[in-house]
Amino acid sequence: SKSRGVGVWMDEALEVADPECWRYVLISTRPEAKDANFTWEEFEARVNSELNDAVGNFIHRTLTFVKKNFDGLVPPPSGYDETDLKILKEIEGISKKVGGMMDEFKLKSALNAIVEFARLGNKYLSEKEPWRKIKVNKAEAGTALYLAVQMVHSLSVLLAPFLPRTAEEILKQLGLKKTRKELKWSDASKVAMAPGHKIGEVKALFRKVSAAEIRRKLEALRGRKNEVKSGSSRAHNEF
Repeated sequence: SKSRGVGVWMDEALEVADPECWRYVLISTRPEAKDANFTWEEFEARVNSELNDAVGNFIHRTLTFVKKNFDGLVPPPSGYDETDLKILKEIEGISKKVGGMMDEFKLKSALNAIVEFARLGNKYLSEKEPWRKIKVNKAEAGTALYLAVQMVHSLSVLLAPFLPRTAEEILKQLGLKKTRKELKWSDASKVAMAPGHKIGEVKALFRKVSAAEIRRKLEALRGRKNEVKSGSSRAHNEF
């Protein structure tokens, strides 16, 4: 609410935070069964914990590792263990899982499921420890990164309806010469990244935000607006 100093106009919102962050937070906090309250602290928590630490971190650590240890080429798999097979099963079922929620207009639940998919990817890498295995068993490390790259591709498809600019950037970093509009929803459940494919330039997708910093930006922005308004009013009176 504006009275509590939380509400912002659209032009203000785009000045103080990335539009993709706004898309994410507004959808992930939208009420589906009851009213929801918005605070800058929740905005900070969701962007930092979910977008940056879960989604952004998984994608960045995966692609950076491929760049550094496999010359930027998607490594081939060399046989799957039980953990790998569980990841394959998750990939195969994710389009139906998220798509079903979207069909029921449960957009908040769908977006939460996408974040959980990214968290699963982070957990998978932590369990597989490719940074350790690369020194003793490069083939096994390659299998983990092969599947992680498939999950990154899945995320590019899953995020397209929610965060279009982010989806485009993921495709670019994957080295794919296609736009989000060329994607099919079923692509999210395909093992689409072939061994030997060269990925593109890797960079961070998101950056952390601060509720206090957003408040300072908003206060400064409104201060400038008031100065312009005050100056315009004085000029009109003098005329």
